[in-house]
Amino acid sequence: NGELQEVILNLLERDQPLNGYAIMQKLAAELRGSWRPSPGSIYPALLGLEDARMIRATEIDGTKMYELEESGKEIAENSTVLDNIKERTSRDFSSMTTVGELITEFLRNTPFRRFRLNNEEKQLVENLLENLNRSLSDILKSKHKKDTNLIKKVGNQSG
Repeated sequence: NGELQEVILNLLERDQPLNGYAIMQKLAAELRGSWRPSPGSIYPALLGLEDARMIRATEIDGTKMYELEESGKEIAENSTVLDNIKERTSRDFSSMTTVGELITEFLRNTPFRRFRLNNEEKQLVENLLENLNRSLSDILKSKHKKDTNLIKKVGNQSG
């Protein structure tokens, strides 16, 4: 959510005021359709930015329009998140592998996938999988930690 909020701030820095639909359209155009957040993610992100006083909403002709506040401008000026997303989405993904593909391959190739487990074994395997999930999360989130920390820092200062 922090990354999406920062992208919204980037878009508003370039062109404001914008409504939620226009933000979705501009983002899709900017990223050539490779990432399309849904209204179910855009509008909660906008509310979070409003609550953090990074943007303000004004009703114009019955449409809620969003503009940057000073704290939102500060983040947008220092942000590289939209450029980072553009770089990630412009790569040749044909040579890249997803985590899901690796897991599917593991499940297909492990001789243990059909083993029946007693309660103790089941608990051990569940713990192992929880640890694996935490480790994956740590590895993948570390790429975006800088951008997320910046938005939290400025949000806390303005709140």
